[in-house]
Amino acid sequence: MDATQIAIWNTTTEAVMNMVKSASDWITFAIDAPSARTVVFGVHIGGHLFVEGLLFVVILFLLSQKSYKPPKRPLTDKEIDELCDEWVPESLIPPITEDMKCEPPVLESAAGTHTVINGKEVVNFASANYLGIIGHEKLLESCTTSLEKYGVGSCGPRGFYGTIDVHLDCEAKIAKFLGTPDSILYSYGLSTMFSAIPAFCKKGDIVIADEGVNWGIQNGLFLSRSTIIYFKHNNMESLQNTLEKVTRDNKRAKKLRRYIVVEAVYQQCIILTSTSHLMVY
Repeated sequence: MDATQIAIWNTTTEAVMNMVKSASDWITFAIDAPSARTVVFGVHIGGHLFVEGLLFVVILFLLSQKSYKPPKRPLTDKEIDELCDEWVPESLIPPITEDMKCEPPVLESAAGTHTVINGKEVVNFASANYLGIIGHEKLLESCTTSLEKYGVGSCGPRGFYGTIDVHLDCEAKIAKFLGTPDSILYSYGLSTMFSAIPAFCKKGDIVIADEGVNWGIQNGLFLSRSTIIYFKHNNMESLQNTLEKVTRDNKRAKKLRRYIVVEAVYQQCIILTSTSHLMVY
């Protein structure tokens, strides 16, 4: 900066400081002036209290006013198109890197106890083929005969294709095996539990269930809205103690419907239920 600029800067700074000092002196004089002091009910009120009171009144006035909202108007078609063109959706998943990519194993044979994956025979530990009937010769022959007679579709529930004689024949055989008047055939295990359990067990009922029942049964019990009490897995003594406790602690237990829910063969551990003990209850 040259000498002229420095002189202008000093002059401007001095003028601003003088203005600030003059304003400060005027405010001080106004507050301390005798005319700014009043006596209300014997109490001396100084100028600063008057200013504070005035500010308080102004604040109350502003708070009591309705907030201003600009009038709403619908967007035009052009504005909507512009917003749509500018919008960039966020990705639902993070970017897929090369490390995240993998080729899934490809089955080249039936998913039995032993199967072939990518040309190599391996032991299958990831199948729900508990009875080992996948690939059974008699089952394959029966399936082939059924395909030739009824054809094949993407699914086979009655709701899509109607009741056929095979459904009725299978239900009759199941009822005969179980010694019951009749039976109902579902197309899928989960749908059986989601439907059958809530059909029998209602809100207010008591259900004593094995803690080892599978996920589908647990959700069926949840959908029933019944009171669920679990006993130790496949432990008949725990079941008896639980039943006695429910009867003893609940005065209305004898009037309520009570159910025992177990699995014939437990999915998680492939253990048979002690049916001889269950007959007692």
